[in-house]
Amino acid sequence: MKRRFTQMLLCFLLAAICELPLHAFPSSIDPVTAAAPVPPPVPTLTIGTITGVVASPISIPIHATDIVNMGSFQFSIEFDNTLMTYDSASNWYQGISDVLGAEISPGKLAFIWAGETDGINIPDSTFFNVNFQWLGSSLTSPLIWSDDPTPREFGDYNGVIFYPAYTHGSVTGFTPPPEQLDLTDTIVGDGQTACFSATQTINVAGNETFFTVLTGGSVTLIAGEVIHFQPGTSVDSGGYLDGHITTTGSYCGVKEPAMTGNLLIAVEKSADIPLPEAWFKVYPNPTNGRFILEILSEKEFQQSVIRIYGPMGEPVTTDEVSSGTTKELSLEGKPAGLYFISVRQKDKSATTKILLR
Repeated sequence: MKRRFTQMLLCFLLAAICELPLHAFPSSIDPVTAAAPVPPPVPTLTIGTITGVVASPISIPIHATDIVNMGSFQFSIEFDNTLMTYDSASNWYQGISDVLGAEISPGKLAFIWAGETDGINIPDSTFFNVNFQWLGSSLTSPLIWSDDPTPREFGDYNGVIFYPAYTHGSVTGFTPPPEQLDLTDTIVGDGQTACFSATQTINVAGNETFFTVLTGGSVTLIAGEVIHFQPGTSVDSGGYLDGHITTTGSYCGVKEPAMTGNLLIAVEKSADIPLPEAWFKVYPNPTNGRFILEILSEKEFQQSVIRIYGPMGEPVTTDEVSSGTTKELSLEGKPAGLYFISVRQKDKSATTKILLR
């Protein structure tokens, strides 16, 4: 019996020279379990995404990973032909040549290829580039893998079909900013974020106008050369105003502006640039709805234009009043909050706030 057990143990360890079935082994000896095979990685095809494009030729990379022994392909790509026009396909991966490619119908490309000698392996590289002319819009054109007009089909060199994972892409344009930008009679309210840019100069307020950032508002100014902060510029406590000069051509809409560089002003506290001495007053303040605006100017019969803006900087109403008189105004029926009152005469302007309960 001992000899029999020794024989079975050796057979278990040296299965190549033993023909005993597994059920002949004692139950206390477990057979070796074979490891499950690891599935091969899924091939992927990814169309590139680019942003901040101006009117110019553009080249979109199509990236491939884990392509093994590819022997043929056919597929379609769709795009918005009102935003860009097709030019060509180029930079095919080494070993891929004589690809049939064309715009079969407006906004629809088709590509077909078959290898002649060996299959193509693309571990992780550019498959090819598709080239367009961007027409200058600031909109977005999708770039979509499609089965129209040519259905997608990829095969290896032995004719076996395989199924890549597809990722779409897009192109987003950019309209260059003007050389000069004048920011006047503008309010950025609570919860609002704004970005303004110019390739040369930004002028903020001045000439009896105003530019105001209310509590909770945020403004970024980006210029290529200089930013002028003039009388009428103000930032309430809790508001944010950042202005800087770009040295990289990064303007609003191209990419997130960095809060670095030649910082001209960045304040979170009240930063009023002094206005002329108050020449009108508003009462009662706070108000439940109705209030009085009194013009204190010494010049009689001079008309003043009144503009009222809401808590989010939206225009509410416009009115007129003569110097040396009073005007009853109303915010009845409006949401409670902080309102902004601008008063302008021919030779000056000023602003104040009123709280509606």
